[in-house]
Amino acid sequence: MPVRPARRLHETAKLIREHADRIADDPSRAVAEARMIRRLAEDLDEELDYEIRQAERRGGLPRSKPKQAKAVVGYCIEQGRYGIALSEHRSSGAAPFRCPKPVYELIAEVINDAPESFRFNDVYEEVRTRTGEDVPDYQVRVTIRFLIHHGAIKHYKAKFINEQKRSFRRIAKDAWDNLQRQTEAGQIPA
Repeated sequence: MPVRPARRLHETAKLIREHADRIADDPSRAVAEARMIRRLAEDLDEELDYEIRQAERRGGLPRSKPKQAKAVVGYCIEQGRYGIALSEHRSSGAAPFRCPKPVYELIAEVINDAPESFRFNDVYEEVRTRTGEDVPDYQVRVTIRFLIHHGAIKHYKAKFINEQKRSFRRIAKDAWDNLQRQTEAGQIPA
């Protein structure tokens, strides 16, 4: 494994600039300062080589698979801070993650307009663009996990697949209504 250089890239670059400034301030020290700049430039080369080797090494290692959300106990419709919301309950007893109904509906609309195969970031960025504000990513994640649980979309590798022939907005609304009926009937997670 390569040995990390003593200084970081930005520190070496700062030292080079300081020595260059000294040349401008005192031209009689130009030769000594030029030697120091040369040594620092060699150090900078070593530091860059180290960072490149590290990046190549990181890129070559196989990535571990994401952990399954085994902690999810279930979903229900609850009153949240911002009105009625989809709630995802976890086995840890932590407070549930919630996605307000307007955000849920917007996510369904974005998925409806998305290509058949899409990534999380595509949906998240489009939701942020359409709302014009910073939406917490967990709201999008909760909705997508719920829609996977409901069978409306599938997850394959790093992509989500919408194979539905009907309007996705309608499917998402049906999933919400079904969950709301279950919640009202008392079939909520423990």
